[in-house]
Amino acid sequence: MKKKIVAVLICGALMASLAACGSTDSASTDTDSATETATTETSAEAEETESETTEAADGEVYNLRLGSFPGDNFTFMEEYAANVEEASDGRVQIEVINFTTTGSTADAVAMTKAGSYDMMIISGSEYVGYEPCSAVVAVPLVVDNIENAYALETAMLEEGYFSDWDGEVLAVMLTDMQYIALADDEITSAADFNGLIGRCQNANGVQVLQELGCSITTIATTDVYMSLETGVIDFAVSSPTNMVSNAYDEVVKYIIDQPLYCDCNCLVMNSDSYASLPADIQQILQDCADQLSADYQAWNVAAETDCIQSMKDAGIEFISCPDDVYEIIEGETDSCMESFLDTLAQAGVDTDAFKTFVDDTLAEIKGE
Repeated sequence: MKKKIVAVLICGALMASLAACGSTDSASTDTDSATETATTETSAEAEETESETTEAADGEVYNLRLGSFPGDNFTFMEEYAANVEEASDGRVQIEVINFTTTGSTADAVAMTKAGSYDMMIISGSEYVGYEPCSAVVAVPLVVDNIENAYALETAMLEEGYFSDWDGEVLAVMLTDMQYIALADDEITSAADFNGLIGRCQNANGVQVLQELGCSITTIATTDVYMSLETGVIDFAVSSPTNMVSNAYDEVVKYIIDQPLYCDCNCLVMNSDSYASLPADIQQILQDCADQLSADYQAWNVAAETDCIQSMKDAGIEFISCPDDVYEIIEGETDSCMESFLDTLAQAGVDTDAFKTFVDDTLAEIKGE
């Protein structure tokens, strides 16, 4: 009897022991499962945090300052800023500033090179400090209309001839062509220029006009109208759009129908500011700048055409350039080009290659 009791007790103890072991295995499994779940949740939270951080970085807003002349240029710069903001979904905000209200053009150039302005629109000679490659269109008779000037400058930009700008050139924005507008004197030969007093701001133009026997004086843009009206000057070299916007067309009778030259303004960006931007933002700035250049060219062509027609309707006579006058201009063009190439040579430009490029490009543009 005692043996049966002992056997029962032993069996009971074994069963209790087995139950205890089973309970331990189950608890261990539950613990492992809980640990794995917690690890998964922590990893997911980390990935979510990393994703949020990446999105915040991608969504960073870049605030840029752009210095511009007032007038039409300023309007185009505001449109450029709006286009960039839209294309970047608001990630790029450009403040357009009339730099003439805060100092001189030289001050604005210095501020752009120092990074106070991130961008500005300016002519090559004012930004670079000398006549750079882009100023070739300011040599008389190199180009005869705006379309050809744009085609040449665009080809030069693609070829790398804007490297002397010490900045990232984003867009080419040319002035329209410059003409000689006369208050009273009709020109029928080169002799008619002898003794006339005029205003011209282009050094090459001054050289040509002095060779024709003219005296050139410095007069502020705001004083040209009165000077033409009162006879202080006999003529002014200007563009049709500038003539109309400043009412020169009210005080001139004749315009020589021979465009002399234009000037190359560019939208240029501080190199460090440009390099600090992500590649996608750089591309947006460039794409919008390409559109800006195309829009500005179209506006230039239309504005010049409209202003010329407006002046003709007002009774201003567009006269042909006398042959002997053209010959003198053409002769001085060769001299101006030599001086221009000398300047480029001093800056380290391979002038033979550059001149060949310009000649070949213009021949292709004109279909020669």
